[in-house]
Formats: sequence, C-alpha cells, structure tokens
Amino acid sequence: MWRTPNDPLTLDDLRETIHPEDRLLQIEAIDQAVKDRCLLEAEYRLVTPAGELKWVQIRGQASYAPDGTPLSITGITQDITSRRQAQGHRALLARELSHRLKNTLASLQAIVSQTIRRAASLDDAGATLAARIHAMATANDLLVNEDFGKASLRTLVRRTLAPFGVEDKARFSIIGAEVELPSNLTAAYALVMHELATNATKYGALSNESGVVEIEWSIDTNATGRELTLSWRERGGPPVVAPARTSFGTQLIQRLLASEAGGVATVSYDPSGLSFLAKVPLD
Repeated sequence: MWRTPNDPLTLDDLRETIHPEDRLLQIEAIDQAVKDRCLLEAEYRLVTPAGELKWVQIRGQASYAPDGTPLSITGITQDITSRRQAQGHRALLARELSHRLKNTLASLQAIVSQTIRRAASLDDAGATLAARIHAMATANDLLVNEDFGKASLRTLVRRTLAPFGVEDKARFSIIGAEVELPSNLTAAYALVMHELATNATKYGALSNESGVVEIEWSIDTNATGRELTLSWRERGGPPVVAPARTSFGTQLIQRLLASEAGGVATVSYDPSGLSFLAKVPLD
C-alpha cells in the first residue's frame, strides 16, 4: 500500500486509495465477510500517490471479541495488475477474432454463392473456390503470425502470388515502401492479388512467356489522413479486349475495397495491358 511496515494503516487510509468506482465494492465485500464470518476476497483498483492505476486482490479474515464484536481484519493484498492487463488483452483478442470471423464468413458466403452461380461446371466452381479460399487463408495466417491485427503488404503480395511465380523478377516488378495493413484490408488485398493474377494467367500478361506484371504502391497524406494507392499494370501479354460484361472477379475486388475500407478501385482495359488502380484510406 506504498507504506513501510512500521506505518499504521487504517481502514479509512485504505479506502482513500481505492478508485472511486470500486469503493462500494470493497465496503460490501468487507461487510459481507464480517457478517458471515467468511473469507474476505475481493479485487479492485487502487490509485497510487503518483496517479497510477493498479489492480489488487485482497484476502483476509476478521477476528472477533468473545462477545462477537468484530475487532480487525488480518490478510494480504496482492498486486494483480499484470494479470488483469493480460485478461483485458485476451478479451480484446477474442472480440477481434469474433469480429474478423463474422466478416470472413460473410465474405465467404458471398464468394461461394457467386462462384457457383457463374461457374461453367461444378468442377470449375470447386477449383475456383479452393483458390479463393486459399488466398483468404494466406491473409489469415499473416494476421496471426505477424503483429496481431496487422500484416505487411509486401509479404502479403509475395505469399499470395507465390503460386503464380512472383519470385521470377523477369515477370514481376514489386515497388513500394513497407506498409502495415489493418485486418479488414488484409483479406481484401489477398483476394485482389489472387483475382488479378488468375485473370493474368488466363488472359493477360502471365498467359505467355514474355508478359510482365508491375505492382506498385505508395502512401499519401491528405486532409482526411493517410491514403494507400496501389496499382497493377500488365505489359507484354496478348492484346486486351474489354469483356462484354464485368466478371465476378472484377466485381469482387471492387466491392471488397469499397465495403471494407471505403476505397475506390478501377480496372482499365488498355489494348497494351490491363491496369488496376485502388485508393484506400488507412486512417
């Protein structure tokens, strides 16, 4: 209690250090222990002379005069601040996981529905779904294994595009400073990279031996905060022809960035190569 063993400590002294919101709890715990002659056990917050907030656990037993009059309470007070902070951290993680799981399941439900609806066959639907789910799993692994709740954009790009040969520097150019993505954007960008690479493999720069994909990002600061700009440009592939209708993959990446972070994404079908540009606020 921030005193030496020789300093007297009265009940009033103790109550003065208790956080105002917890004083009634401490009074009720003592009154109940004295009345029922049971073990006193309570946890509450104290305010140190320096103004720091500490959690303590008090355990004690009352002693009584022969006529039953309570005389004193003898016990120990233990600093449990670290334990309480750990409990709070675990509760925060649990809420974050719950929120992330709900968002992931909602996205997955939409992806499954649209993939099956637009697939030419069940086999095609199964293969497409498996690849998209793998991209989402990659994002989840990054969030868990790195700084919880954030993921490196560069690492995300490389891991998501690993099946497409991203380590081949003759085919892929990646330029951008280190950026940490919040959890709501990590899965979105993993799916964006996957959809763009899949399209490039089927129809674009990755469908031949000479095509090149250029990925570049930067962060700008404006009146509303930081904004992430990411571009994907294809060169050297077959001549690009705009599709008669927008594919689900294109709709998916545009909707994801809009719904997850209020961003804007555009796809341009230049004959020399497809281009993708996304602007997403980070703050």
